Amino acid sequence: MTNFNLIVLSAVASMALPASASAQTPERGKALFAAECSACHSVVPGQNGIGPSLGSIYGKRAGTVPGFKFSIEMRTSHIVWTDAELNKFLTDPNNALFGTKMPTPGTEMHMGTPSAADRGSLIAYLRSLPRS
Repeated sequence: MTNFNLIVLSAVASMALPASASAQTPERGKALFAAECSACHSVVPGQNGIGPSLGSIYGKRAGTVPGFKFSIEMRTSHIVWTDAELNKFLTDPNNALFGTKMPTPGTEMHMGTPSAADRGSLIAYLRSLPRS
């Protein structure tokens, strides 16, 4: 196969991928976090704001970030922050866990409702953070 054929084949193959598959990266998630989440959340463990620090939460039980006053629903939820749980929560926090303090998408306090691809990138970013 010639170099030209390989280039064409690669270009065609990349067009066949859904945009969300190629766009879901921790780097994109970091930029989205800065734009959509950082007003309330930090990724520095122990640095809580309006919302809890999200640094090193991946794989941990919800409502357990030290020094943050969680709703009773979050503290007693037994949710473990996996890809599936984070996706469900970021899609619609109050539907995923009634009584959470996280604003509902579409309300004034919520920064935005990320698309499925953006949620994937945010989750990839949270998953990439060092765990303590």
